[in-house]
Amino acid sequence: MTTKSKPASRVEKRTARQATSSLTSKNAAVTARRPKSMLTIADVLDEIDVPKSTFYRWLNTGRGPRSFKLPNGKRKIRRADLDAWLSTFEQGVAQEGAPC
Repeated sequence: MTTKSKPASRVEKRTARQATSSLTSKNAAVTARRPKSMLTIADVLDEIDVPKSTFYRWLNTGRGPRSFKLPNGKRKIRRADLDAWLSTFEQGVAQEGAPC
């Protein structure tokens, strides 16, 4: 003998929907707080504000940050590699008494 389950009431449906949306918003908040460890070319271009053609020229001539190509053909750059590459362009802080 099989028993039919009673259809969910409006309250039960609403509670399930609220729980799902609450989990989604919590996951979004966690993702928003955690910095991305692998960046797309678009992410990098937004951050350093250079044209795509210039950035690809840098990559092809070995003057850009370390990058790698995924099996799907997309190029990614690790956050640590971008930060290390950018730090090579920082000028040292002037020491006290040194001419500017």
